[in-house]
Amino acid sequence: KETTIRGRLNENIGKAFKRITRGVYIAQRGNAQALIIEGDAWEKIRDIESSSMDTIITDSPYTCLNKHLATGTTRKTKNKWTFKTKDIDRELMSEFIRVLKPSGHFFCFLPADSENTLKYNNDMITIALHVGFKFNKRWIWDKVCIGMGYNGRNRYEQIIFFSKGKRRKPFDLSIPDVLTHKRIHSSKRIHEAEKPIELIEDILKFSNQEGDIVLDTFAGSLTLAEAGLRRGINTVSIELDHLIITKSISERNLSVVVI
Repeated sequence: KETTIRGRLNENIGKAFKRITRGVYIAQRGNAQALIIEGDAWEKIRDIESSSMDTIITDSPYTCLNKHLATGTTRKTKNKWTFKTKDIDRELMSEFIRVLKPSGHFFCFLPADSENTLKYNNDMITIALHVGFKFNKRWIWDKVCIGMGYNGRNRYEQIIFFSKGKRRKPFDLSIPDVLTHKRIHSSKRIHEAEKPIELIEDILKFSNQEGDIVLDTFAGSLTLAEAGLRRGINTVSIELDHLIITKSISERNLSVVVI
């Protein structure tokens, strides 16, 4: 409501993350602001105005990896921040296109194509096309470190580049469609699916300029928030898990008022 959330945003601008109301945090660095909203993406995105986001960058907790999550020894013994999986469906995808500005960019992380993921990946692209997104290109994140696999060990993830209608012109044409950034070691990750900040910065360089607003509906370790603050870009991060939010803020050495 105008008298609550927006008012507190203006009153509580600071250099570090602050809690401004239950489940809402904000930070400012220079002219860039990072807003973090605790809650379910399917519900919280409804509060975002239509055609208000310049870009969406998100990495959903796909259910096609449930078997891997259940059997991965590293996750079971070393990492207590296990997350619940849930797929982007047509309902949420429709909200994505609603909140995105015309010609806005949408980057969606997907796993490498394999026997267990190919149908999932194709279905996700089909859902995006059905709600009106335009497919632009399939990017690759080269993680440098190899993972598991018997048909060629996994070393990459996909980043599908969509747009709302014809995409606007990129701001940095030096960014390639293969982004090489070493995967964060499991012992140093805040969240199991954490992406390198430099990887997200590359996408921001390509897609955005200072003052833009970028949305992540599955924020996890708040990588987008930190990348946006570095580059003078405003961000809105939605994350369901309160503990992940507070841990991420703490690990990034950003003080926060938590009640």
